[in-house]
Amino acid sequence: NDGREGVKLSLEMLDPEKEQPVYKVLSVSNRDSEKRCAFKIKTNSRERFTTAPHVGVLAPGQRITVTVCMKALTQEQHQELSANPEGSKDKFMISSCECSDDITDAVLRSKDAPAWWESKSAETKQHVIQCVYQQPQGKIEVPQRKLVLVREPMGSTKT
Repeated sequence: NDGREGVKLSLEMLDPEKEQPVYKVLSVSNRDSEKRCAFKIKTNSRERFTTAPHVGVLAPGQRITVTVCMKALTQEQHQELSANPEGSKDKFMISSCECSDDITDAVLRSKDAPAWWESKSAETKQHVIQCVYQQPQGKIEVPQRKLVLVREPMGSTKT
């Protein structure tokens, strides 16, 4: 960990009846100006989240965006998270370390990747991002049957 505690990813809890996923973008960067860096992103909730890309190599100073997709919540998940939105145990871990020129994105996706990461375990830095759930902001959903349309006569003014 680089000393930054409490990094959080806010995710909106959309209505489960709409079956909509939620997308967020994370920025991953290599702050070193001279050395290449390999990274991987893992989550403790693989049934709920996907990330793309989940592994890669960054050139010195390079920054990329990673798309996080939270699959649509079930009614039960929505109720559970609504009751305790900050109590979620969902999180992501970004691991990173220096890498040589022979390490590529393809190598990090290969069957040899676990052994390579194991060989780098002593020098690997890890950053944890905690998920926090929230109700959608600035959006009011009203069932259509509860809407009442009132038409003002043209030219009328309210006083």
